[in-house]
Amino acid sequence: AVVSTQSTGALRDADLPFSTMISDVEEKIQTHILQKRDADASSQNEFSYSKFNTWEAIEAELKRLAEERKDIIRLDSIGQTYEGRELYLLRMSNNITEKITKPVVLIDAGIHAREWVSVSTCLYIINRLIENPADDYLIDAFLDSYLYKRATAYCMRPIRYGRPVLTQKL
Repeated sequence: AVVSTQSTGALRDADLPFSTMISDVEEKIQTHILQKRDADASSQNEFSYSKFNTWEAIEAELKRLAEERKDIIRLDSIGQTYEGRELYLLRMSNNITEKITKPVVLIDAGIHAREWVSVSTCLYIINRLIENPADDYLIDAFLDSYLYKRATAYCMRPIRYGRPVLTQKL
């Protein structure tokens, strides 16, 4: 328990045994805050799939993926934002060519200013497909679920027990 200096005197006066583990808790808290701030500042532009990343870290990750996986990824700039940031289009295919010859899935992200989770989700999907190419069944499941939803339901809960659970018909 955290006790004041006056309380330790009362414990002594009552002849109760106690020991001091941290003599200055405030100093420990301030040291921890400063260390965390310094660590956060140094890792701010390091990409991680477990946090919301800065634009610089996201851009660097896109470029890294495109450079490391030229066999399946193509990264193009399709313009710039009002503030001069690149607008990227990342294509992924087991047959990456100039011309698109197969049906595609388009996942857009970061369209709105506070749409942080969509960017993280999109990058997670990209990473998942790169790291686990045999899991392309996830794309099929996504498309099947989407097409089923559009054809039969206005609102749908996630897939449960092998098929979507409808909450409202069109």
